[in-house]
Amino acid sequence: MLCACGCNQETPIAIKTDARRDQRKGEPMKFCPGHNSQGTKKAPNPVRALATISNEITEQEIIAMRSWDDIEAADRFDARTVELESFNKRSYIELGMILVEVEDRKLHLKIVDHTTDQYFTSFDTWLEIKAPISRAGGYAAKTAIRKLRNIIPLKELQDMPRYAVTMAAKLPPKRLKEPEVLKALKNPKSEKVLDAFIEKNIPEAHIEEKKKMILKPEKSVHAVMDKAAKMCMELTDCKTREEAYEYICAEYIESHEDEYHDAIQGRLGIRPNGHAHA
Repeated sequence: MLCACGCNQETPIAIKTDARRDQRKGEPMKFCPGHNSQGTKKAPNPVRALATISNEITEQEIIAMRSWDDIEAADRFDARTVELESFNKRSYIELGMILVEVEDRKLHLKIVDHTTDQYFTSFDTWLEIKAPISRAGGYAAKTAIRKLRNIIPLKELQDMPRYAVTMAAKLPPKRLKEPEVLKALKNPKSEKVLDAFIEKNIPEAHIEEKKKMILKPEKSVHAVMDKAAKMCMELTDCKTREEAYEYICAEYIESHEDEYHDAIQGRLGIRPNGHAHA
């Protein structure tokens, strides 16, 4: 059934009966979510008209929507949330495809760095300047596209949550062809549930459970940590800050492990030969 507002979109099937919306469970809804007032005879609302053209919800619209009927406002927010979630998934894959193409064709060499008025000579520098916030996610998306594009259709990847796409890129390619694994990746209840499934059913992937760590460093300390991570990512194969911090910590442990054990033994009063001091 086409939406009664005239947008020519197919309406979804109602999951419950709602007399106020003139909908019955199991039957097509009269309007698409968020469209139920566009075809009415109410005086046109310029803010609402703008929202119809561009679905972005602005502060101005939010203020205006405070005078809307609660059901109308709920529909609008719900519909936009679904749109943003869909865009979030698709933009991740799109960014990955773009980065693969730019890197493979060395297109960064044709892009001017406006901070120097010179062409970029490094793909990494181009990405860091043009997409500083998305840099780490971009590398992950690029890696996922390279590994998965010949296994899972891009259309299906676009419908998967980001964490599921990232997880899929870490799994053995042959396991990605198994229906049970694909189902878990396409419809995960949460990242934690997906991690548990992979750990149980694909132990050879060696996917470790993630532990949340909350740090609140002072501004100067944060600057030092950030610089160290950036340097590490530039000089090693680390693509994320988590990988960089692990690398830095591992390097420190390796360089100071003997010194550390000597210090611990000294505090315990243990001589180098293993005997305690008298």
